[in-house]
Order: sequence, then C-alpha cells, then structure tokens
Amino acid sequence: MLRVFYTLLYHTVMSFLMPREFFKRPSDRRFLWLRHKLGHFKETFPSLRKCIWIHAVSVGEVMAISTLIKIFAEDYNVLLSTITDTGFEVAKSRFKDLPVRVIYLPLDCPFAIKRTLKHFQPKALLIAETELWPNLIVETSKKIPVFLINGRLTEKSFKNYKKFKFFSRKC
Repeated sequence: MLRVFYTLLYHTVMSFLMPREFFKRPSDRRFLWLRHKLGHFKETFPSLRKCIWIHAVSVGEVMAISTLIKIFAEDYNVLLSTITDTGFEVAKSRFKDLPVRVIYLPLDCPFAIKRTLKHFQPKALLIAETELWPNLIVETSKKIPVFLINGRLTEKSFKNYKKFKFFSRKC
C-alpha cells in the first residue's frame, strides 16, 4: 500500500517537474532524455552476450566504478544508467569503445522500469549509489538480482532516510 502511495505521489510531483527538467536539457538531447525517462529505447547491443545493468547517478559514481565496468565489459554487454547530463556525457566518452550503452535512468514508475527490463533483458542490476528508487528496486528484483555495490550514508542522509522509514518496509 505504501508503494502505491509513493508511486501516486511520484507521478504527481513528476508531472510538475518534467517540463522544467525537459527544457533544462541541451536542445539536442531533450527528446532522447524524454524517451529514456519513459522507458523507450532505440539503443541495442551489437552482440547477443548477456547484459548487466549498472546504475551510476553522476560523474562521481561513473568514475568510481569505471574499472568495474571495464571488467564486466570483457564478458557482458553493460547497460549504464545515469541521471545527470554530465554523468551521461562522461560515461558515453569513457566507454565509447566498449560494449556499454549509456541511458538516462527511467522514471521510478513501474511502466518505465518494466519497459527497460523488457528491452535490454539484463541479468542483474548493480546500484552504485545510495540514491535508492523504490519502484526500480521492487520491479527489478521481481525478475533479476539487485545489488548495492557502492553505498554509503552520511549522518545527515541517514537522519533524512529515517524520517521516511515507513517507505522502506517490505511492500
């Protein structure tokens, strides 16, 4: 029930924020960003190798897990999601010669997450940040394993998460 409330609240807030977020993107990237946020992708992988999804919020996380991405890219296609434009650009540039597809993280809505899973068919999701998205975790964990690989909380973040601990109870 709490996840339903969260999802409704998220949809409501995002309906107001999406236009601002859309227009703050560089004009040549706006529709790519919007497609990714809604779970619509043109990107595919050149080979039929299994796919691993890694989520890195921004530049810092992309840089922190670069070695891990390169190791995975030896045996897997890597789907790398980011939230920020700079994280997206750094990831595209850094892994351009590897089997890595960089996308913007879809909205934390079940429909967008399910579309992403269906399109790329990853075998696992590795989250490289403690920016946790409830629907991403719940919907993905129904199909594949989910791992938090680089999580840390500052004292301030811990206090903020505690204020909303009722959302983190089992849904």
